[in-house]
Amino acid sequence: MEPVGTSDVVVPAWEAFSRDYIETGIPCVVVVRATPYVTVFLDEGATRLGGHLEIAPTTAIPISPLEEVSFLEVLFDGRRCLELSTCRPELYRTFFFMLAEVASGAVLDGESPIASLDRSLRNWSALLRHPETLSEERQIGLFGELWLLRRLVRSLGVAALQAWTGPRRQSHDFRLAHSEFEVKTTSGSGRIHTVNGLGQLVPSTGFDLYVVSLQITHAGSGGATLAEAVEEIAAELGLGSEAERTFFELLTLSGYHSTDAPRYPRRRRLLGPSLLVPVVAGFPRLTPEAIAVIPSSFAAERIRDVTYRIDLHGLGVPDGDPRFLEVLPALPVDAGESPNV
Repeated sequence: MEPVGTSDVVVPAWEAFSRDYIETGIPCVVVVRATPYVTVFLDEGATRLGGHLEIAPTTAIPISPLEEVSFLEVLFDGRRCLELSTCRPELYRTFFFMLAEVASGAVLDGESPIASLDRSLRNWSALLRHPETLSEERQIGLFGELWLLRRLVRSLGVAALQAWTGPRRQSHDFRLAHSEFEVKTTSGSGRIHTVNGLGQLVPSTGFDLYVVSLQITHAGSGGATLAEAVEEIAAELGLGSEAERTFFELLTLSGYHSTDAPRYPRRRRLLGPSLLVPVVAGFPRLTPEAIAVIPSSFAAERIRDVTYRIDLHGLGVPDGDPRFLEVLPALPVDAGESPNV
């Protein structure tokens, strides 16, 4: 039989092992190495595939991190062994190659069987790990932040990247001159937004705070995906420039990776004009100051954090209003208001 991986490890090739034993149901034990004792085995009727790895008397038996793979302690002629096995025939091929890798580490590389097993499990986990993707809520939020960032890039150039403070875990999403901005984006029919924490609507000392309210909708074949929104801004900054590299660093801090672009196929566009709402008296919000005036019978001092929703319908001024443009710069005349980003 052709060995798996290298002629130094006498583990039969999967095709031969499957043909001669699994398909026929003939039980077998293939001794890979007598000392340390390393085997591959198959139970009668091909009901279980596994392997044995000789371990030291003081070595603890690990708990299997895999739902379909069992780890047991067994003895063979006084040899203490870790037995790995699975009873799922559809997994036999994959499991067989993992056994071959573990055997190779223990026999060829001189690793302890447990170390070889641990390395193999890490490698397989890394290979099969799914990248974390942004939740739908976070995608919508990032889409809104990119809308404002692109507007600022078109007005201020690369200096706009310094204004995007959210990815740097600062108090608010944007800071421009003496103004701070929280971008709140919703795909709902009304301007109802979620506020996270008692401090999100508290301005930093010496700054005026505004909420930029955006409504977006699914765009079908129009609008833009997150990747397209990113590409538009990158082009504005200059492909291959230092500003573009900084932009992608900020995106990474926001949880967006360009390699994950195909995972975000949904197209979105603005639904109506953006709205600028100053956070002043009459703005709906919960803050530490508001919590402090709740009657003592409610023990409000024990409230550590809150998440709540606010309705901004009828508040603020729309984009294009002079009061809006006085705070946030207008797009250049030849750029226009993009329905995409």
